[in-house]
Amino acid sequence: MQKLKQNLLLVFTLVPFIMQAQFDITGTVVGQDNSTIATAEVIVLSNENSALVSQLTDEQGNFKVTINQGNYILQIKQLGVILLEKNVTIFQNTNLGILNVDDSKKLEEIVISTKKKLIERKVDRLVFNVQNSVRASSGDALDALKVTPGIRVQNETIAMIGKSDMGVLVNDKLVQLSGEELINYLKTITADNIKSIEVITTPPAKYSAEGNSGLVNIILKKVKQNSWSASLKGSYRQATYGTSGTGGTFTFQKDKHTMVASTNYSNGSYYGLEESIIKYPTQLWESKGSGKYYTNLWGNRLGYDYQVSKKWSFGVQYIGSFNKPDINDASLATMTDNISQNTNAIINSNGQNRKKNILNSLNAHTNMDLDTVGRKMSLDIDYLDYKSTNNRNFYTATTANSQSGLQNGSQNTLNQTENNIKNLSAQVHIDHPLKWAKINYGLRFSFSNTNNDIALYDLSGMQPTLNNAQSNVFEYIENTQAAYISGNKSFGKNKWDLQVGLRVENTQTKGNSISLNQVNKNSYFRWFPTLYLLHKINDNKTITLSYSKRIFRPNFNNLNPFRWYSSQYSYSEGNPNLIPGIANNFELNYNYKDNLNTTVYFSKGVNNFGQVVTLNTDDYVQRITRLNYFSNYSAGITQNYSYTGKKWWENQNTISIFFQHSDSYIYPVTPQSNESFSAYISSSNNFILNKTVSSGFEVTHYFPNQSGDLTYNYARTYLSFFVQASFLNRKLQTTFAVENILKTNDFNNSSIRNGFDASYKGYYDSRYIGVQLVYKMGSSKVNARNRKVSNEQEKNRIN
Repeated sequence: MQKLKQNLLLVFTLVPFIMQAQFDITGTVVGQDNSTIATAEVIVLSNENSALVSQLTDEQGNFKVTINQGNYILQIKQLGVILLEKNVTIFQNTNLGILNVDDSKKLEEIVISTKKKLIERKVDRLVFNVQNSVRASSGDALDALKVTPGIRVQNETIAMIGKSDMGVLVNDKLVQLSGEELINYLKTITADNIKSIEVITTPPAKYSAEGNSGLVNIILKKVKQNSWSASLKGSYRQATYGTSGTGGTFTFQKDKHTMVASTNYSNGSYYGLEESIIKYPTQLWESKGSGKYYTNLWGNRLGYDYQVSKKWSFGVQYIGSFNKPDINDASLATMTDNISQNTNAIINSNGQNRKKNILNSLNAHTNMDLDTVGRKMSLDIDYLDYKSTNNRNFYTATTANSQSGLQNGSQNTLNQTENNIKNLSAQVHIDHPLKWAKINYGLRFSFSNTNNDIALYDLSGMQPTLNNAQSNVFEYIENTQAAYISGNKSFGKNKWDLQVGLRVENTQTKGNSISLNQVNKNSYFRWFPTLYLLHKINDNKTITLSYSKRIFRPNFNNLNPFRWYSSQYSYSEGNPNLIPGIANNFELNYNYKDNLNTTVYFSKGVNNFGQVVTLNTDDYVQRITRLNYFSNYSAGITQNYSYTGKKWWENQNTISIFFQHSDSYIYPVTPQSNESFSAYISSSNNFILNKTVSSGFEVTHYFPNQSGDLTYNYARTYLSFFVQASFLNRKLQTTFAVENILKTNDFNNSSIRNGFDASYKGYYDSRYIGVQLVYKMGSSKVNARNRKVSNEQEKNRIN
């Protein structure tokens, strides 16, 4: 088997090199005044004047067309006028150099005004052209994502419809941030610097097979040579408490040098409230807890790229994040006799979390053109170092009678946790166009090492006493090797587009609980095929079919078997025996013009894992663990409609109807199965009052549903209002928003565990008033290179 794996990797690496190459014709089109001519049509005709291939020149007047060996006529046209025509003989890759054309034939009065569609469908992704939307092109990248089809941004959380997770890329390079850090980073990208946003619901083989996740790729406008730009941002949010933020980004481009520096800092706090009710056979347990959650986050990014030649560039990028998310919390729990309604016990708890998270990431990369045929290679080497410390001091006092089953007394405890994750990754990717198809392939290697050190101290006495039975040192090693290949082919006069890919991943893991003297090893080899087929019915209609297989790996911390106590009656533990879950996803998409998009999908998952709360009447302790405990399948239809009939009104609407069914592996801890139909509807509206001011609202309603983790979720509604305005010749942009106006977009669910009914609900200051100011200087079209790193998935799993 091992030899088979090695042979497969060798095949994927070498096969494309032995395939037949193609011949390219390249050149640059220049007018009479030596200025380059963009959007000129370059056509290759046969000797019988039959057009074989054509392409538009780019902004620098460059073009590249691919053709078989032979004699041809090269023609350059613009606005229907032939600017140049010449005979060419092709038997190898040919560079025609600078082609001077007579552009005086063009009518100066004619203005090219071609406007792209608002929404376009490609074989493996949906493209939302931000520059064609007033709402999307105002504010920052987070505002643009709010109106992107298939993406939900609420309470500063980004999600993709129908997906449990998602990644964010900029210029096809993954952003190495998550949570608050990612939100702050997106706010530094002004929306008028964004060309388009690509929504990739079924990522192709090039990307990691990790998670039932999609990708959002933010495409920035092209870099303007020899210029600089800067933006300064300030924001304030008022809920129960206030939170302020400030930051800036500076980009410099000169000759062969490109540099970027950004910094973001936010400080403040927000209020959280959680309530739970557990119905035991003889008693009712009611708990209400509140907390003050602090934000103290400073993130930095530095990048430098050097263009050695037209065919070779290299660079480095550093990302650092320093966060102190402290928590002060308190809770009150009461136990009531179901018959007499008397209070049997009262439990008071108070806790303080003092946390510190430090992330340092370094990336080195290079891009090379291997030849004139179009083969390109990119290489990334990444190092990640993440450190987290958490000191939790909690005090619990219990007042109980004999009927409660609890004992009077108190507990004063210090729980100390140290976590360190190191990852070294490397990825090489090659684009290899052939005469009959476009091929790309690559290799990826990842080496991760995680160390957890947990200590529990009893503070009841004069001196802290270490509880050795509740202290733990845990080490986890995970190594992964991956290879992938993907091919794309257009046929049927470019009305059909087929893309097929295959990714293989080989993983070895080792978990070592030193304190428990417990070692768990695991290894697995997986195949991940992808398939996309697009049919262009006409210029207004396309149909796309896609399939992908995905893998779910647990977060590193979820594999630690040790218990982490939040109070005397509640603890959380990981599970080193967790195995990856697998999902198979199918999608059928229909796109009409730029305003109607319909998606039908089906997904089936096995070995799904998650957090399970177990309850019993022996000690009334809530045990939270992680298990592979259910399989599920879901199907649904999502309809997006954009109304573009009025210049002063931008309107986007979504309705999604879906069905899901789950089966439990751990019955009767959970119900044996559940299933339900559900839906949600959403409408986003922007009213353009004048050239500098717009205002609007967004409303979304989620109907009740049974989720895949065998939990019932109650209905909730989200409503927001915003005003956007620009001043000082659009250099200063302001946004005022009111989020979750109805205060009804909070979690509220119920479940059955061990035969007991339990319900949970919570509110985390999701209703607030916010204001943001962004001031731009220099050339606003300057963008920096953003790098996809080879350890993006390991980075997402540190939380």
